[in-house]
Amino acid sequence: MSLSSIVPPETVIALRRELGSFFGCLRDLAAPATSAVRRVERDYDGDGLLIGAVDPFMIDAALKLMPSRGLRRSARHTQVVPDPTNLHIRTRRSHTDEVCSIAVTLAFALGANPWLCLAGALGHDIGHTPLGHTGEMFLAKKTGRPFRHEVFGLVVTQHIERSGHGLNLTKQTLQAMHRHSRGAKELVVGNLSIEEAIVMFADKIAYLFADYNDIIRLQKGGGWTCLPNDKMAAIDEYNEPINSDSMVRSKSYDQYHTKSSSASL
Repeated sequence: MSLSSIVPPETVIALRRELGSFFGCLRDLAAPATSAVRRVERDYDGDGLLIGAVDPFMIDAALKLMPSRGLRRSARHTQVVPDPTNLHIRTRRSHTDEVCSIAVTLAFALGANPWLCLAGALGHDIGHTPLGHTGEMFLAKKTGRPFRHEVFGLVVTQHIERSGHGLNLTKQTLQAMHRHSRGAKELVVGNLSIEEAIVMFADKIAYLFADYNDIIRLQKGGGWTCLPNDKMAAIDEYNEPINSDSMVRSKSYDQYHTKSSSASL
Protein backbone atom coordinates (compact mmCIF):
# COMPACT_ATOMS: atom_id res chain seq x y z
CA MET A 1 0.00 0.00 0.00
CA SER A 2 1.40 3.40 -0.94
CA LEU A 3 0.90 6.66 0.92
CA SER A 4 -1.29 7.98 -1.87
CA SER A 5 -3.64 6.14 -4.19
CA ILE A 6 -5.85 7.00 -7.15
CA VAL A 7 -9.25 5.35 -7.41
CA PRO A 8 -9.75 3.95 -10.95
CA PRO A 9 -12.56 5.61 -12.97
CA GLU A 10 -14.45 2.34 -13.27
CA THR A 11 -14.55 2.06 -9.48
CA VAL A 12 -15.89 5.62 -9.18
CA ILE A 13 -18.62 4.86 -11.72
CA ALA A 14 -19.59 1.63 -9.97
CA LEU A 15 -19.75 3.30 -6.55
CA ARG A 16 -21.79 6.19 -7.89
CA ARG A 17 -24.26 3.77 -9.43
CA GLU A 18 -24.47 1.67 -6.27
CA LEU A 19 -24.69 4.50 -3.75
CA GLY A 20 -26.68 7.04 -5.72
CA SER A 21 -30.03 5.94 -4.28
CA PHE A 22 -28.80 6.67 -0.75
CA PHE A 23 -28.12 10.38 -1.33
CA GLY A 24 -30.40 12.45 0.88
CA CYS A 25 -32.00 9.36 2.40
CA LEU A 26 -31.88 10.73 5.96
CA ARG A 27 -33.01 14.31 5.29
CA ASP A 28 -36.16 13.80 7.38
CA LEU A 29 -33.96 13.22 10.44
CA ALA A 30 -31.87 16.38 9.99
CA ALA A 31 -31.83 18.90 12.84
CA PRO A 32 -33.77 22.01 11.79
CA ALA A 33 -32.38 25.44 12.58
CA THR A 34 -35.47 26.14 14.69
CA SER A 35 -34.49 23.40 17.16
CA ALA A 36 -31.37 25.24 18.37
CA VAL A 37 -31.19 26.10 22.07
CA ARG A 38 -28.56 28.25 23.81
CA ARG A 39 -27.75 28.82 27.45
CA VAL A 40 -27.71 32.61 27.15
CA GLU A 41 -30.35 34.66 25.35
CA ARG A 42 -29.27 36.32 22.12
CA ASP A 43 -29.29 39.88 23.50
CA TYR A 44 -26.50 38.87 25.88
CA ASP A 45 -24.44 37.02 23.26
CA GLY A 46 -21.61 38.74 21.40
CA ASP A 47 -22.90 37.22 18.17
CA GLY A 48 -26.50 38.07 18.99
CA LEU A 49 -26.90 40.32 15.97
CA LEU A 50 -27.06 37.25 13.73
CA ILE A 51 -28.85 34.87 16.09
CA GLY A 52 -32.31 34.37 14.68
CA ALA A 53 -31.27 35.68 11.27
CA VAL A 54 -29.04 32.85 9.99
CA ASP A 55 -28.60 29.17 10.73
CA PRO A 56 -27.61 28.98 14.44
CA PHE A 57 -25.26 26.10 13.77
CA MET A 58 -23.42 28.22 11.19
CA ILE A 59 -22.90 30.77 13.98
CA ASP A 60 -21.47 28.03 16.20
CA ALA A 61 -19.08 26.85 13.48
CA ALA A 62 -18.00 30.03 11.68
CA LEU A 63 -18.23 32.73 14.35
CA LYS A 64 -17.60 30.88 17.59
CA LEU A 65 -15.47 27.75 17.09
CA MET A 66 -13.33 28.63 14.06
CA PRO A 67 -11.81 31.77 15.67
CA SER A 68 -11.57 30.17 19.14
CA ARG A 69 -8.28 30.05 21.03
CA GLY A 70 -8.79 26.39 21.84
CA LEU A 71 -8.87 25.49 18.16
CA ARG A 72 -5.75 27.57 17.48
CA ARG A 73 -3.90 25.84 20.32
CA SER A 74 -4.68 22.43 18.88
CA ALA A 75 -2.27 23.13 16.00
CA ARG A 76 0.55 22.53 18.52
CA HIS A 77 -1.04 19.43 20.06
CA THR A 78 0.06 15.90 19.19
CA GLN A 79 -2.42 13.75 17.28
CA VAL A 80 -0.71 10.36 17.63
CA VAL A 81 2.95 10.54 16.64
CA PRO A 82 4.87 13.82 17.11
CA ASP A 83 7.47 15.14 14.69
CA PRO A 84 7.69 18.97 14.67
CA THR A 85 10.31 18.85 11.88
CA ASN A 86 7.94 17.11 9.44
CA LEU A 87 5.09 19.36 8.32
CA HIS A 88 3.26 16.39 6.81
CA ILE A 89 2.65 14.67 10.15
CA ARG A 90 -0.80 15.41 11.49
CA THR A 91 -1.45 17.52 14.55
CA ARG A 92 -4.69 17.65 16.52
CA ARG A 93 -5.77 20.61 14.39
CA SER A 94 -5.11 18.98 11.02
CA HIS A 95 -6.93 15.89 12.29
CA THR A 96 -9.87 18.16 13.14
CA ASP A 97 -9.81 19.55 9.60
CA GLU A 98 -10.02 16.04 8.19
CA VAL A 99 -12.91 15.16 10.50
CA CYS A 100 -14.70 18.32 9.33
CA SER A 101 -14.17 17.34 5.69
CA ILE A 102 -15.61 13.86 6.19
CA ALA A 103 -18.47 15.03 8.42
CA VAL A 104 -19.65 17.75 6.03
CA THR A 105 -19.39 15.40 3.05
CA LEU A 106 -21.49 12.77 4.84
CA ALA A 107 -23.99 15.42 5.90
CA PHE A 108 -24.57 16.63 2.36
CA ALA A 109 -24.69 13.08 1.02
CA LEU A 110 -27.19 11.80 3.61
CA GLY A 111 -29.26 14.95 4.00
CA ALA A 112 -28.20 15.87 7.55
CA ASN A 113 -27.58 19.46 8.72
CA PRO A 114 -24.06 20.24 7.40
CA TRP A 115 -23.57 23.27 9.65
CA LEU A 116 -24.29 21.26 12.80
CA CYS A 117 -21.96 18.49 11.61
CA LEU A 118 -19.25 21.07 10.93
CA ALA A 119 -19.70 22.68 14.35
CA GLY A 120 -19.57 19.32 16.14
CA ALA A 121 -16.49 18.29 14.18
CA LEU A 122 -14.68 21.58 14.85
CA GLY A 123 -15.20 21.26 18.60
CA HIS A 124 -14.93 17.51 19.05
CA ASP A 125 -11.26 17.50 20.19
CA ILE A 126 -10.97 21.01 21.58
CA GLY A 127 -10.69 19.61 25.11
CA HIS A 128 -7.61 17.49 24.37
CA THR A 129 -4.35 18.02 26.22
CA PRO A 130 -1.13 18.73 24.27
CA LEU A 131 -0.24 15.03 24.55
CA GLY A 132 -3.62 13.67 23.48
CA HIS A 133 -4.85 10.46 25.08
CA THR A 134 -1.52 10.02 26.85
CA GLY A 135 -2.14 13.39 28.51
CA GLU A 136 -5.59 12.21 29.57
CA MET A 137 -4.09 9.19 31.28
CA PHE A 138 -1.38 11.31 32.94
CA LEU A 139 -3.87 13.79 34.38
CA ALA A 140 -6.15 11.00 35.58
CA LYS A 141 -3.23 9.31 37.33
CA LYS A 142 -1.95 12.53 38.94
CA THR A 143 -5.34 13.77 40.12
CA GLY A 144 -6.91 10.42 40.94
CA ARG A 145 -9.97 11.48 38.97
CA PRO A 146 -11.09 10.57 35.44
CA PHE A 147 -10.20 13.07 32.73
CA ARG A 148 -12.04 12.88 29.42
CA HIS A 149 -11.33 15.27 26.57
CA GLU A 150 -14.94 15.22 25.35
CA VAL A 151 -16.08 16.44 28.77
CA PHE A 152 -13.33 19.03 29.17
CA GLY A 153 -14.15 20.33 25.68
CA LEU A 154 -17.49 21.54 27.02
CA VAL A 155 -15.72 23.28 29.92
CA VAL A 156 -13.30 24.98 27.50
CA THR A 157 -15.99 26.23 25.14
CA GLN A 158 -18.63 27.22 27.70
CA HIS A 159 -16.55 28.47 30.64
CA ILE A 160 -12.98 29.31 29.51
CA GLU A 161 -13.22 30.80 26.02
CA ARG A 162 -13.75 34.56 25.62
CA SER A 163 -12.15 35.42 28.95
CA GLY A 164 -14.42 33.11 30.91
CA HIS A 165 -17.70 34.18 29.28
CA GLY A 166 -17.77 31.11 27.05
CA LEU A 167 -18.88 30.70 23.44
CA ASN A 168 -22.56 30.12 24.25
CA LEU A 169 -22.81 27.22 21.81
CA THR A 170 -26.11 25.55 21.06
CA LYS A 171 -27.11 22.47 23.00
CA GLN A 172 -27.03 20.46 19.77
CA THR A 173 -23.42 21.42 19.00
CA LEU A 174 -22.33 20.62 22.55
CA GLN A 175 -23.98 17.21 22.36
CA ALA A 176 -22.30 16.45 19.02
CA MET A 177 -18.95 17.36 20.58
CA HIS A 178 -19.55 15.34 23.73
CA ARG A 179 -20.99 12.21 22.16
CA HIS A 180 -18.35 11.65 19.49
CA SER A 181 -16.07 9.60 21.74
CA ARG A 182 -16.66 5.93 22.47
CA GLY A 183 -13.25 4.93 23.80
CA ALA A 184 -12.96 1.16 23.43
CA LYS A 185 -16.73 0.72 23.30
CA GLU A 186 -18.59 -0.50 20.23
CA LEU A 187 -19.70 2.14 17.74
CA VAL A 188 -23.46 2.05 18.16
CA VAL A 189 -25.72 4.86 16.99
CA GLY A 190 -28.39 4.11 19.60
CA ASN A 191 -30.12 7.33 20.61
CA LEU A 192 -27.66 9.61 18.82
CA SER A 193 -29.03 12.19 16.42
CA ILE A 194 -27.99 11.78 12.79
CA GLU A 195 -25.53 14.68 13.13
CA GLU A 196 -24.02 13.25 16.33
CA ALA A 197 -23.58 9.87 14.63
CA ILE A 198 -21.95 11.49 11.60
CA VAL A 199 -19.40 13.33 13.78
CA MET A 200 -18.66 10.11 15.68
CA PHE A 201 -18.06 8.07 12.52
CA ALA A 202 -16.16 10.89 10.79
CA ASP A 203 -13.71 11.00 13.69
CA LYS A 204 -13.11 7.27 13.53
CA ILE A 205 -12.72 7.23 9.74
CA ALA A 206 -10.28 10.15 9.89
CA TYR A 207 -7.92 8.78 12.50
CA LEU A 208 -7.96 5.11 11.48
CA PHE A 209 -6.50 5.92 8.07
CA ALA A 210 -4.41 8.90 9.13
CA ASP A 211 -2.66 7.24 12.09
CA TYR A 212 -1.45 4.43 9.84
CA ASN A 213 -0.42 6.96 7.20
CA ASP A 214 1.63 9.01 9.68
CA ILE A 215 3.37 5.95 11.12
CA ILE A 216 4.40 4.78 7.64
CA ARG A 217 5.58 8.28 6.74
CA LEU A 218 7.76 8.48 9.85
CA GLN A 219 9.12 5.00 9.37
CA LYS A 220 10.08 5.57 5.73
CA GLY A 221 11.65 8.89 6.63
CA GLY A 222 13.78 7.32 9.35
CA GLY A 223 11.72 8.85 12.15
CA TRP A 224 10.92 7.43 15.58
CA THR A 225 7.45 5.87 15.66
CA CYS A 226 7.27 4.70 19.31
CA LEU A 227 5.89 1.33 18.14
CA PRO A 228 7.45 -2.04 19.06
CA ASN A 229 9.40 -3.84 16.36
CA ASP A 230 6.80 -6.59 15.98
CA LYS A 231 4.06 -4.01 15.29
CA MET A 232 6.20 -2.24 12.70
CA ALA A 233 7.04 -5.59 11.08
CA ALA A 234 3.34 -6.32 10.73
CA ILE A 235 2.79 -2.93 9.08
CA ASP A 236 5.79 -3.48 6.79
CA GLU A 237 4.25 -6.70 5.53
CA TYR A 238 1.37 -4.78 3.93
CA ASN A 239 3.26 -1.68 2.84
CA GLU A 240 4.83 -1.31 -0.58
CA PRO A 241 8.21 0.43 -0.82
CA ILE A 242 8.07 4.16 -1.36
CA ASN A 243 10.21 5.80 -4.01
CA SER A 244 13.34 6.89 -2.13
CA ASP A 245 13.93 9.94 -4.34
CA SER A 246 10.53 11.43 -3.53
CA MET A 247 11.08 10.77 0.17
CA VAL A 248 14.47 12.52 0.08
CA ARG A 249 12.89 15.54 -1.63
CA SER A 250 10.06 15.65 0.92
CA LYS A 251 12.43 15.36 3.86
CA SER A 252 14.75 18.03 2.48
CA TYR A 253 11.81 20.38 1.97
CA ASP A 254 10.67 19.87 5.57
CA GLN A 255 14.15 20.63 6.89
CA TYR A 256 14.49 23.73 4.72
CA HIS A 257 11.02 24.98 5.61
CA THR A 258 11.65 24.50 9.33
CA LYS A 259 14.91 26.46 9.15
CA SER A 260 13.28 29.22 7.11
CA SER A 261 10.36 29.49 9.52
CA SER A 262 12.72 29.70 12.52
CA ALA A 263 14.78 32.40 10.83
CA SER A 264 11.74 34.54 10.17
CA LEU A 265 10.51 34.55 13.77
